[in-house]
Amino acid sequence: MPRLGKRTSIQLPFFTPLFMLSSLASAVGGVKNTATAAAGAVHGGVSKAVDSLSVEEIVAALKEALNAAAERAVACVSAVDGFMGNPSIRVPMPDDIARATSILGKIPGISGKVDEFLLAMNRAAEMAAAAAVPIFLIAIRDLTLQKAKELLVSKTPTAATQHFDASCRPSLYALFLPIVVQKMQDCGVVRVFDEIADAMGKVPIVGRRPTLDVGNHVTTKALDGLFLVIGQQETKIRTDKTSRVTPLMDKVFSCAEQ
Repeated sequence: MPRLGKRTSIQLPFFTPLFMLSSLASAVGGVKNTATAAAGAVHGGVSKAVDSLSVEEIVAALKEALNAAAERAVACVSAVDGFMGNPSIRVPMPDDIARATSILGKIPGISGKVDEFLLAMNRAAEMAAAAAVPIFLIAIRDLTLQKAKELLVSKTPTAATQHFDASCRPSLYALFLPIVVQKMQDCGVVRVFDEIADAMGKVPIVGRRPTLDVGNHVTTKALDGLFLVIGQQETKIRTDKTSRVTPLMDKVFSCAEQ
């Protein structure tokens, strides 16, 4: 298995996974509303159909929908070519290397490395994505009652996805980064990057070796892609009855459409 070279800026963060999982739950959930307070805050100001639902139904249905959206999205992007084969979420070539692609293509032994690097980054993202489901389920589990109602009746088809992206990304990033870095090592990302970077440093027109944090680049773009696909799945659940895989999900989202 390739090892990180001394010149590479990627480092595994020193933290305990269980501690980070606990932090994620705390950050997302916050202090829970009591059932009485939540019930009072949840009802009113929306359609009679939604007001006819209990807070328990709303929360349960939204969690079912988010679980389904996250699981479907992860299954999609973690498949072979889940990232590489989807231009809308493909992990792109870092800017420094992309600008020098035409030059690198003329260097013997390096021209093929650029394509290899792009593929390896996306393979690492695909392999790491499979570990994302438990992380998302923690965030979904701690959804508060009032927030669930707000997300249900929102006119934004990706409201829940946007909420979790805004509130969970730092914790998700910290959990996801070491997974991505390990998969990058498995896929040879760091080795190929070092070869390309060394070649760039020797080309006069480029004049320098790029100092890229590859782990940050792949992790950030992988999370961007995951949230995009989760949002697409959430939109399907909100607008397409056939995507609502449980009777409760169909009941609650049908009420929200009225």
